Amino acid sequence: MTKLYYQTADQTGEYLAAVEVDRDPVDEDRWLNPRGSVATPPPEVAAKEIPVWVNKEWVITEDHRGESGWVDGDSHEVRDLGPHPAGWSMTPPEAEDDLPTSVSNLAFAEAAIEAGIFPTAVDAQLDKIPDETERELAKVRWRKSRIALSDPLLQAQGSAMGKSSDELEAIYTRAVAIEAGG
Repeated sequence: MTKLYYQTADQTGEYLAAVEVDRDPVDEDRWLNPRGSVATPPPEVAAKEIPVWVNKEWVITEDHRGESGWVDGDSHEVRDLGPHPAGWSMTPPEAEDDLPTSVSNLAFAEAAIEAGIFPTAVDAQLDKIPDETERELAKVRWRKSRIALSDPLLQAQGSAMGKSSDELEAIYTRAVAIEAGG
């Protein structure tokens, strides 16, 4: 005969899984339940909640672990059980003209596409560079992992596509937001 017990995490007390346990062959009144398991089933919980065993009872606790956001304007990832930290926001802080020095190429490409600049248009502009060595070097630089707003190649590409420095900065600012998860 088996019975269900409910395993909890040693450090947090959070519910992990139901486990089947057997009777103790020496003492029929005892069950061979694993350390940290309890006989009381956990309650049903909603999304972003988890049952936690505290003082011999289940307590429903918020679980935002893995969420990324901002705490008082600084980037933050939630690592602990419980409510969001004080000062939490899912919205990036307002930029104060001090944009990051670079953004990922992927984020910039997404922002450029949203602005109507497609990769084929960029490639077409790069293909217009007459010197083969310069052209290939420009393609490599363009596809590097990070792009800076001050990069002369970015400025030249924007200008060649008829984008003003303000429009280019708006695309770059959007890329910053995309990279931050927005």
